[in-house]
Amino acid sequence: MAFLVYDTEEKTIAIPIKITDQAFMIGRSMDNSLCLREDSMISRHHCAIYQDHDNGHFFLKDLNSSNGTVVNELVLHGEAHAISDMDQLTVGNMNFVFISLSEVPYEKNQSHIIQVNSPVPDISSPENSMMLDTVHFDAEPPQKTSILQMENSNFPDIDGYEIINEIGKSKCNYSTTYLAYNTSIKHSVVVKVFNASKLPPSVKDKFLNYVRIAAKLQHPNIISYINAGVSDNFCYLTMQYAEHYSLKNTLATEGRISENKAIKNIIKLAEAIQFANQKHSLHYNISLNNILLLKNGEPMLTDFGLAEWIAEAYQVNRKYFFGSTTNMSPEQMLDQPLNWTCDQYALGTIFYEMIVGKPCFDAPSIYALIEKHLREKVRFPSDISISTKTKDIIIQMMGKTPQDRFDSWHKLITALTLEPKKIKKKTALKPLGLKKDLKQKRKKSLRK
Repeated sequence: MAFLVYDTEEKTIAIPIKITDQAFMIGRSMDNSLCLREDSMISRHHCAIYQDHDNGHFFLKDLNSSNGTVVNELVLHGEAHAISDMDQLTVGNMNFVFISLSEVPYEKNQSHIIQVNSPVPDISSPENSMMLDTVHFDAEPPQKTSILQMENSNFPDIDGYEIINEIGKSKCNYSTTYLAYNTSIKHSVVVKVFNASKLPPSVKDKFLNYVRIAAKLQHPNIISYINAGVSDNFCYLTMQYAEHYSLKNTLATEGRISENKAIKNIIKLAEAIQFANQKHSLHYNISLNNILLLKNGEPMLTDFGLAEWIAEAYQVNRKYFFGSTTNMSPEQMLDQPLNWTCDQYALGTIFYEMIVGKPCFDAPSIYALIEKHLREKVRFPSDISISTKTKDIIIQMMGKTPQDRFDSWHKLITALTLEPKKIKKKTALKPLGLKKDLKQKRKKSLRK
């Protein structure tokens, strides 16, 4: 006997896997052994679990689904993979833990249908996210030890660096960020470690190439890269460390910031992105979590120049990078060709959230949120005083197509810098003066 175990907010539920001569089918249509309804990321016949009766081993096979099936951190597309106790399986937006026991101490779900609602976007968490990385339940099932954890340590072993503690993790667990101490120069740094145990050598080499290019971005508002390296299990890069607060945390604490302060920050960030674009580097994933505010208030952009590599290394069924659904441009959501204006759109969403204190678009599901970015107009709350000039700039930055946006960073920065034009009011003629003028005109015409 085997079970698929999952958590709801109230309890843990086990689904019995009845293995016969036929495989245990999972998908969206009603003819599956387990039917997962109302999740567009799940194919009609998504995957199947079967048992090798000769040795008793269980296998999971992806049935060429649109979005793949995940076993722990391995994405399957048409392949079969052996599964064992406590393996985590991800099908669309559903997370399960596989257990091969005759009995489990959980409530049984005897129905073969589960209603799966699309996940609520978590705009408060780090969003180096991709469409694949979505979860349905707040309570996560037990997980195996990460392959980044060494045999005798919870931290990766990187020569020359002493890892102090973990300070962040990507939403889909492909990278972990640590505070570390460089033992040679006696200085604190930030180390970002990417899981690379499944990556081919060619992709690891590309990582070093991308870091080399991004390391040339020496700008006062861009976090600098210091060093990088690869090993059998991971790729890593080190970057400058400074005491800071993320913009996400600042807005969570303060609610929103003043219009003038927001304009100053956006100008500096736009200048930093313009500088990077001149060095042939785009960001593709500008979000609250990738903007840091130093103690002196100076804004800093981080994670520049790695989005394309992350897309190639970890992304499934998309040509271009899928970033934060709160900040992505419409063409990026549709997986269309991108240019520099996708970063302008993202910066526009940041500008809006700085001033208003909440995202421009909000929805109960990722798919509804994407639809709003594609169709809905930018609207501002009536209870917050925002100048017409700033509203017009944000609306243009968030144009639905690249052609609707500012056609250069220079024009955007100029628009942000210029004072609003004062319109001179025309002085109306006084009634008495008007009457006099008309009388004089009549007299002249009579004389003629």
